[in-house]
Amino acid sequence: MNSPTPFKHKQLTLLVGIIFYLRPAFGFREAREDRMRLRKLRSNANTFLGANYFNDETMKKLVNTLLVGLTILIHDGICQKGPARYFGEPILTDSLSTLLIPTRYNEEFLSFNKIAFWGDYYANMVAYNFQTDTYKKVFDKDTFIESVRSINDSYGTRTADQIKNLTKKWIFLLVKPKDTNSSGRIDERDPSVLFAVSVDGQILKQLTDGTENVVSFNNYEKQGFLLIKIQRDSDNDRSFKSEDKVFYFRKVNLTDLVVGNGIELK
Repeated sequence: MNSPTPFKHKQLTLLVGIIFYLRPAFGFREAREDRMRLRKLRSNANTFLGANYFNDETMKKLVNTLLVGLTILIHDGICQKGPARYFGEPILTDSLSTLLIPTRYNEEFLSFNKIAFWGDYYANMVAYNFQTDTYKKVFDKDTFIESVRSINDSYGTRTADQIKNLTKKWIFLLVKPKDTNSSGRIDERDPSVLFAVSVDGQILKQLTDGTENVVSFNNYEKQGFLLIKIQRDSDNDRSFKSEDKVFYFRKVNLTDLVVGNGIELK
Protein backbone atom coordinates (compact mmCIF):
# COMPACT_ATOMS: atom_id res chain seq x y z
CA MET A 1 0.00 0.00 0.00
CA ASN A 2 1.32 3.40 -0.93
CA SER A 3 1.99 5.66 1.99
CA PRO A 4 -0.08 8.85 2.01
CA THR A 5 1.48 11.88 0.40
CA PRO A 6 2.74 14.23 3.15
CA PHE A 7 1.43 17.76 3.39
CA LYS A 8 3.40 20.20 1.33
CA HIS A 9 4.14 23.75 2.30
CA LYS A 10 1.44 25.19 0.06
CA GLN A 11 -1.17 22.83 1.49
CA LEU A 12 -0.37 23.99 5.00
CA THR A 13 -0.48 27.58 3.80
CA LEU A 14 -3.94 27.01 2.36
CA LEU A 15 -5.17 25.44 5.61
CA VAL A 16 -3.87 28.28 7.75
CA GLY A 17 -5.29 30.76 5.25
CA ILE A 18 -8.76 29.24 5.53
CA ILE A 19 -8.63 29.32 9.32
CA PHE A 20 -7.43 32.94 9.34
CA TYR A 21 -10.17 33.80 6.86
CA LEU A 22 -12.83 32.38 9.18
CA ARG A 23 -11.51 33.98 12.35
CA PRO A 24 -13.84 37.04 12.26
CA ALA A 25 -16.89 34.76 12.23
CA PHE A 26 -15.88 33.45 15.63
CA GLY A 27 -15.32 36.74 17.39
CA PHE A 28 -11.67 37.56 16.77
CA ARG A 29 -10.28 40.94 15.96
CA GLU A 30 -7.43 40.87 13.51
CA ALA A 31 -4.37 42.80 14.51
CA ARG A 32 -2.46 44.68 11.86
CA GLU A 33 0.13 41.91 11.56
CA ASP A 34 -2.67 39.32 11.23
CA ARG A 35 -4.14 41.21 8.29
CA MET A 36 -0.76 41.43 6.54
CA ARG A 37 -0.19 37.73 7.08
CA LEU A 38 -3.69 36.94 5.84
CA ARG A 39 -3.16 38.86 2.59
CA LYS A 40 -0.02 36.83 1.89
CA LEU A 41 -1.78 33.57 2.72
CA ARG A 42 -4.71 34.38 0.44
CA SER A 43 -2.35 35.31 -2.35
CA ASN A 44 -0.52 31.99 -2.03
CA ALA A 45 -3.76 30.04 -1.85
CA ASN A 46 -5.26 31.72 -4.90
CA THR A 47 -2.39 30.51 -7.11
CA PHE A 48 -3.35 26.89 -6.71
CA LEU A 49 -6.93 26.72 -5.41
CA GLY A 50 -8.27 25.91 -8.86
CA ALA A 51 -5.80 23.09 -9.52
CA ASN A 52 -6.44 19.39 -8.93
CA TYR A 53 -3.65 19.40 -6.38
CA PHE A 54 -4.67 16.98 -3.64
CA ASN A 55 -4.98 13.23 -3.71
CA ASP A 56 -7.75 11.59 -1.67
CA GLU A 57 -5.59 10.79 1.33
CA THR A 58 -4.16 14.28 1.53
CA MET A 59 -7.61 15.84 1.21
CA LYS A 60 -8.87 13.73 4.12
CA LYS A 61 -5.98 14.92 6.27
CA LEU A 62 -6.62 18.52 5.22
CA VAL A 63 -10.32 18.33 6.10
CA ASN A 64 -9.65 16.62 9.44
CA THR A 65 -7.03 19.16 10.41
CA LEU A 66 -9.32 22.01 9.34
CA LEU A 67 -12.15 20.62 11.48
CA VAL A 68 -9.87 20.45 14.50
CA GLY A 69 -8.77 24.03 13.88
CA LEU A 70 -12.35 25.24 13.54
CA THR A 71 -13.35 23.42 16.74
CA ILE A 72 -10.62 25.28 18.60
CA LEU A 73 -11.68 28.57 17.08
CA ILE A 74 -15.36 28.00 17.91
CA HIS A 75 -14.52 27.05 21.49
CA ASP A 76 -12.27 30.07 21.97
CA GLY A 77 -14.84 32.35 20.34
CA ILE A 78 -17.67 31.17 22.61
CA CYS A 79 -15.56 31.24 25.73
CA GLN A 80 -13.93 34.63 25.22
CA LYS A 81 -14.81 37.05 27.96
CA GLY A 82 -15.35 40.77 27.84
CA PRO A 83 -18.06 43.43 27.72
CA ALA A 84 -20.80 43.07 25.12
CA ARG A 85 -20.25 46.71 24.12
CA TYR A 86 -17.26 48.99 23.82
CA PHE A 87 -16.77 52.68 23.07
CA GLY A 88 -15.94 54.00 19.62
CA GLU A 89 -14.31 57.31 18.70
CA PRO A 90 -15.94 60.43 20.22
CA ILE A 91 -17.61 62.96 17.91
CA LEU A 92 -17.58 66.63 18.87
CA THR A 93 -21.08 67.74 17.86
CA ASP A 94 -21.34 70.92 19.94
CA SER A 95 -18.04 72.67 20.59
CA LEU A 96 -19.51 74.43 23.63
CA SER A 97 -20.89 71.42 25.46
CA THR A 98 -21.27 68.00 23.84
CA LEU A 99 -19.49 64.90 22.63
CA LEU A 100 -21.43 62.02 21.12
CA ILE A 101 -19.62 58.77 21.92
CA PRO A 102 -20.69 55.73 19.87
CA THR A 103 -20.96 52.33 21.52
CA ARG A 104 -20.21 49.25 19.43
CA TYR A 105 -21.09 45.57 19.64
CA ASN A 106 -18.16 43.26 20.24
CA GLU A 107 -17.42 40.46 17.80
CA GLU A 108 -18.86 37.78 20.09
CA PHE A 109 -22.27 39.46 19.99
CA LEU A 110 -22.15 39.85 16.23
CA SER A 111 -21.20 36.20 15.82
CA PHE A 112 -23.88 34.64 17.97
CA ASN A 113 -26.80 37.05 17.82
CA LYS A 114 -29.24 38.29 15.21
CA ILE A 115 -26.95 40.38 13.06
CA ALA A 116 -25.31 39.52 9.77
CA PHE A 117 -21.58 39.89 9.14
CA TRP A 118 -21.71 43.13 7.18
CA GLY A 119 -21.31 46.86 7.44
CA ASP A 120 -20.07 49.16 10.18
CA TYR A 121 -22.73 49.77 12.82
CA TYR A 122 -23.04 51.31 16.27
CA ALA A 123 -25.19 49.85 19.02
CA ASN A 124 -26.04 53.25 20.49
CA MET A 125 -24.62 56.70 21.17
CA VAL A 126 -23.88 58.38 24.48
CA ALA A 127 -24.34 62.15 24.70
CA TYR A 128 -21.72 63.49 27.11
CA ASN A 129 -21.98 67.08 28.35
CA PHE A 130 -18.45 68.02 29.35
CA GLN A 131 -19.64 71.26 30.98
CA THR A 132 -21.94 69.54 33.49
CA ASP A 133 -20.05 66.22 33.44
CA THR A 134 -23.27 64.29 32.75
CA TYR A 135 -24.32 61.85 30.05
CA LYS A 136 -27.31 59.95 28.64
CA LYS A 137 -28.02 57.35 25.96
CA VAL A 138 -29.47 58.75 22.74
CA PHE A 139 -31.64 55.68 22.01
CA ASP A 140 -33.55 54.02 24.86
CA LYS A 141 -32.61 50.58 23.55
CA ASP A 142 -29.59 49.47 21.58
CA THR A 143 -30.17 49.20 17.85
CA PHE A 144 -28.09 49.17 14.63
CA ILE A 145 -26.89 52.64 13.61
CA GLU A 146 -24.87 53.14 10.45
CA SER A 147 -21.56 54.73 11.45
CA VAL A 148 -21.23 58.43 10.74
CA ARG A 149 -19.49 59.39 7.50
CA SER A 150 -16.13 61.07 7.98
CA ILE A 151 -14.07 62.99 5.49
CA ASN A 152 -11.11 60.93 6.64
CA ASP A 153 -10.58 57.90 8.87
CA SER A 154 -7.96 59.34 11.20
CA TYR A 155 -8.13 58.13 14.79
CA GLY A 156 -9.32 60.40 17.56
CA THR A 157 -12.12 62.82 18.32
CA ARG A 158 -13.82 63.98 15.13
CA THR A 159 -15.07 67.55 14.82
CA ALA A 160 -18.01 69.14 12.99
CA ASP A 161 -16.09 69.95 9.83
CA GLN A 162 -15.08 66.28 9.49
CA ILE A 163 -18.59 64.77 9.78
CA LYS A 164 -20.85 64.69 6.74
CA ASN A 165 -23.91 63.76 8.84
CA LEU A 166 -23.67 66.87 10.98
CA THR A 167 -25.35 70.28 10.60
CA LYS A 168 -25.41 73.24 12.95
CA LYS A 169 -28.42 71.89 14.88
CA TRP A 170 -28.72 68.20 13.98
CA ILE A 171 -26.81 65.02 13.33
CA PHE A 172 -28.60 62.64 10.96
CA LEU A 173 -28.42 58.87 11.43
CA LEU A 174 -29.52 55.86 9.39
CA VAL A 175 -30.85 53.17 11.72
CA LYS A 176 -32.00 49.59 11.20
CA PRO A 177 -34.35 49.13 14.17
CA LYS A 178 -35.96 45.78 13.37
CA ASP A 179 -35.95 42.58 11.36
CA THR A 180 -38.82 43.51 9.07
CA ASN A 181 -38.58 40.50 6.74
CA SER A 182 -38.47 37.94 9.60
CA SER A 183 -35.18 36.45 8.40
CA GLY A 184 -33.99 35.94 11.97
CA ARG A 185 -31.37 38.68 11.76
CA ILE A 186 -30.98 42.32 10.84
CA ASP A 187 -29.16 42.66 7.54
CA GLU A 188 -28.90 44.69 4.36
CA ARG A 189 -32.42 43.67 3.30
CA ASP A 190 -34.02 45.39 6.28
CA PRO A 191 -34.88 49.07 5.80
CA SER A 192 -32.79 51.95 7.10
CA VAL A 193 -34.82 54.63 8.88
CA LEU A 194 -33.67 58.26 9.07
CA PHE A 195 -33.38 59.83 12.53
CA ALA A 196 -32.31 63.33 13.56
CA VAL A 197 -30.53 63.94 16.86
CA SER A 198 -29.95 67.41 18.26
CA VAL A 199 -26.25 68.22 18.59
CA ASP A 200 -26.56 68.17 22.39
CA GLY A 201 -28.07 64.67 22.21
CA GLN A 202 -31.25 65.65 24.07
CA ILE A 203 -33.77 65.47 21.20
CA LEU A 204 -34.36 62.42 18.98
CA LYS A 205 -36.78 62.51 16.04
CA GLN A 206 -37.70 59.76 13.59
CA LEU A 207 -38.19 61.24 10.11
CA THR A 208 -39.11 58.19 7.99
CA ASP A 209 -40.85 54.89 8.72
CA GLY A 210 -39.85 51.29 8.09
CA THR A 211 -42.02 50.75 5.03
CA GLU A 212 -39.35 52.28 2.78
CA ASN A 213 -35.56 52.13 2.79
CA VAL A 214 -33.45 55.30 3.08
CA VAL A 215 -30.44 54.45 0.95
CA SER A 216 -28.41 57.64 1.39
CA PHE A 217 -28.60 61.37 1.93
CA ASN A 218 -26.73 64.52 0.89
CA ASN A 219 -26.28 67.49 3.16
CA TYR A 220 -26.93 70.91 1.59
CA GLU A 221 -26.67 72.93 4.78
CA LYS A 222 -25.96 76.27 3.10
CA GLN A 223 -29.17 75.85 1.11
CA GLY A 224 -31.05 74.71 4.22
CA PHE A 225 -32.00 71.14 3.36
CA LEU A 226 -31.04 67.49 3.33
CA LEU A 227 -31.82 65.42 0.22
CA ILE A 228 -32.59 61.77 0.95
CA LYS A 229 -32.72 58.91 -1.53
CA ILE A 230 -35.41 56.31 -0.80
CA GLN A 231 -35.99 52.79 -2.11
CA ARG A 232 -39.52 51.41 -2.40
CA ASP A 233 -40.47 47.82 -1.57
CA SER A 234 -41.83 47.09 -5.06
CA ASP A 235 -43.21 43.60 -4.32
CA ASN A 236 -44.33 44.37 -0.74
CA ASP A 237 -42.39 41.45 0.73
CA ARG A 238 -40.87 43.65 3.49
CA SER A 239 -37.43 42.90 2.09
CA PHE A 240 -35.31 45.41 0.15
CA LYS A 241 -33.33 43.80 -2.66
CA SER A 242 -31.60 44.77 -5.89
CA GLU A 243 -34.80 43.74 -7.69
CA ASP A 244 -36.62 46.64 -5.99
CA LYS A 245 -35.62 49.21 -8.57
CA VAL A 246 -37.92 52.12 -7.72
CA PHE A 247 -36.04 55.00 -6.09
CA TYR A 248 -36.99 58.61 -5.46
CA PHE A 249 -35.82 61.69 -3.53
CA ARG A 250 -37.28 63.82 -0.77
CA LYS A 251 -36.15 67.02 0.89
CA VAL A 252 -35.81 67.46 4.65
CA ASN A 253 -35.99 71.08 5.81
CA LEU A 254 -33.12 71.71 8.25
CA THR A 255 -35.06 74.39 10.14
CA ASP A 256 -38.13 72.38 11.18
CA LEU A 257 -37.27 68.83 9.89
CA VAL A 258 -40.39 68.73 7.71
CA VAL A 259 -40.09 66.09 4.97
CA GLY A 260 -41.07 67.42 1.55
CA ASN A 261 -42.80 65.90 -1.45
CA GLY A 262 -41.37 63.00 -3.41
CA ILE A 263 -39.27 63.72 -6.49
CA GLU A 264 -40.08 60.82 -8.84
CA LEU A 265 -39.81 59.58 -12.40
CA LYS A 266 -43.32 59.02 -13.69
